[in-house]
This record gives sequence, C-alpha cells and structure tokens, in this order.
Amino acid sequence: MKCYVSLLCLLLIGSNTYLWGQSTLSKIEINGKVGIDYFAYFEEEEGSINERNQVKAQFRLKPSKAEHVRYLVDAEYRGDAADPSRSWFLVREAYLEYTTKYFDIRAGKSIVKWATADAFNVVDFLSPKDYSDFIDIEDMGILNLGAKLYLNDVKISAHVFPDPMLHFLPDPASRWTVPGAPMTYDPETNRLIHQKFQYMESRLPESRMDKMQYALKVEYQWKGWDLAIGYYHGMNRIAWNHIDSRKIGRDTLLLSVTPYYHGWDMLSFEFATALGSVGLRGEGAYFSNFAYDGQEIAKGNLDDPYFQYIIGLDKTMANIVGENNLQLIFQWHHEITKGGYDPPANSILHYLRESVILDAKLALGVDKSMSLRGVYSTNKDSLIEGEFNWKPEEGLGITLSSTFIDGRAETFFGQYTNNDRVRLQIEYSF
Repeated sequence: MKCYVSLLCLLLIGSNTYLWGQSTLSKIEINGKVGIDYFAYFEEEEGSINERNQVKAQFRLKPSKAEHVRYLVDAEYRGDAADPSRSWFLVREAYLEYTTKYFDIRAGKSIVKWATADAFNVVDFLSPKDYSDFIDIEDMGILNLGAKLYLNDVKISAHVFPDPMLHFLPDPASRWTVPGAPMTYDPETNRLIHQKFQYMESRLPESRMDKMQYALKVEYQWKGWDLAIGYYHGMNRIAWNHIDSRKIGRDTLLLSVTPYYHGWDMLSFEFATALGSVGLRGEGAYFSNFAYDGQEIAKGNLDDPYFQYIIGLDKTMANIVGENNLQLIFQWHHEITKGGYDPPANSILHYLRESVILDAKLALGVDKSMSLRGVYSTNKDSLIEGEFNWKPEEGLGITLSSTFIDGRAETFFGQYTNNDRVRLQIEYSF
C-alpha cells in the first residue's frame, strides 16, 4: 500500500510540475463508477460459496489537458460479503507517460494487452487477470517499463516487466476452484477412500534475471490490413502442479499440491481487415514451455509445444427490428499440438481446443439491448450466456443476465455444470 501511495504522489507532483513549467493549463479529471453485483446459483453446494454479494467503486484520475506528459491512476475498492477472499483495494493502473509524434515512453503499473479478435483471445497473456470467476474475467495491471516507436506505417512496442505478478485465483471454497474428487480408489485395500488436499507454497523463479519478463511487438498497416507479430519471454502464470500423496489413517489420502511457475516463450501474430461490410479478425501463437533452474522436478512434465489460433467474422446488420441494429460475431478456435500430444481437456490453457463461439447483440432503441453468447467445444462441453441491458438515465446501467453450462465431467466447462446462475448488476458511471 505504501508503495502505491508513494507512486501516486510522485505521478501527481511530477506531471503537474512539468506542465506548470511548460505554462500549460492542466486540470485533474476524475471519473469512475460505483455499483452492486449480485448473483445466485440455481443449485446450492454444501460447504461452497453459493452467491456473490458485491459492492464496487472505481475511480480514475488523469489530466484533462496535457501536451506531452500524461498520467493515469485507476483504483478500485471491491467488497464481497459472500466471498471475502475477493474483497480488495486494488490500484489497477498508476503510470506516467511521455508522448511525442515519434515515440511514447510509459513507466508504472498498467494493463498491457495484446488482442485483436473480438470475443475470445489467445495472445492476451501479458497482464495478470482476476480468475476468481472464470466466466467474469477481469484484467489487472502489472509493473512495467514500455516504449512505442512510430515509423510511418510501422509501430514497434517493447515492454520490460521486472516482477512476475500472478493471477488472482479463486478461494478453495469458491464454486470456480478446480474441483478435486473427494473419493479415490485404493489399490492396496481394493476400496474407496477419502482424499484431502493441502496446498503448499508456490515455487517461483529463484533468480532476479529469471523473474524478468519482456515482450516485443511490431505492427504494420498494409493495403487495408492491420498486421502484427510479437514475441514474449517470461513466466507462465498458469502453474504446473506437483502432487505428493501419503495416507493419513486408514481411510484418508492426503494430497500435497505444490504449484511450479515455469517459463514460457510465445511467438504471436494478429491481423484485421474489412471484407466489404464484414470484419475479419484473427490471432494465433506458438507456445513453448521451459523449467527454470531449481525446478528439475517440473522438467518432463510440462506441456509440449503447441499452436493456437482464432479467426472471426463480425457484421453489423442495420434496421433488423425497426431501426435497431444487430451485431453478429462468429469465431473458430483451434489448437494444434506437437506429435499428437493430447493435453487435459479441463486445463484453462486448452479449454477451447476446437470451439465455435457465437455472439449476437440486438439494440432495442437507444437505452436497451439484449445479447446472447454461445460456446460449443468438440470436447462436448458448452456455455450459453444471455444478457439484457437497460440505461434508464445518463450514467445509470442495469444488467440482468443468466449463464448455463453443460459438458462431461472431464472437460473444462463440464467441471462447473452446477454453476448455472442468474445475475443482477446496477452501476452508475460519472
């Protein structure tokens, strides 16, 4: 907390001092949003967190006028009475930026996002995320030093991340924790016994150099095409779990789970263009894992290299219902593995191996809309979300939504078939 307060003070004092010295009028612009978020599952689970009862307030500070020096502070308070592990005060972004016609330099905490596809993305791994709810994923900022260079139709971006900040994961009592089987078969006694899980301290890279991460991206505009290639070297924030087992008593097996955060190299590409009235977007990446020094136990157990891509079409159809527009997004997600390697179907890194995604959003006048999203995987698991939005007053938004999940138990969505739910959000932006 002291670090963030100090950073905030330095940003405010430093940027305004510079602007004052340049005889530029600079006023602080404050905006944000406050709201409540409640959902309940259709089926309750004993011993689990069966609802969300959340209030949230988010505030953003930035200069209303700035010629070269800019700053942004984005802070959020979140309080969840049903799941206190989700409550936080988070400085999502706090950075200072110097911009010119030819280059930009940014230092501090910010969200670094690589993504071109509309609904789901395969190259968006640079910033940590809030995975406390796998259906409602949010970006989190990361400390970094970034620079952009503008050369006519070419833009080159580079980032250095000094600290491998981790994803925010669900509480063990959450309905979104990867479920572990409560019973298992004991070959010694030929009968079922209880399983208990014990989570050990995470194993991160040991050396300072191993903790450093960096990324480079080159973007180019060519004959109506937006093209990009990128490279990332750093830590994979989805851990490989090493499990030690031992019997405690006659009828219980204790499983000690140790997360190992290993290395990752990613080569990526992105593209976007318009084919008449239809938008075409896509992205893909080749992923290669490696174990850091001191992680010999993880070697030989990491995923083999694999390639993922997603390609999508989007189209807005005018005057579908009266003067209301319909926006459609279709995506195909595919994964290719080395040597026929078959990764676990329930892994968050591979859950969209061969999937069709469809988004539809229909405007209902100027203040209402309804949308539907469907995901179907060839693993035979699926997700359907329906949503209704209403803005009765300027700045006020009300959202009512529902989610339905289906699939076999060994698939990603199939792990959460009991998590069908209904949700109400009320939010005021200022």
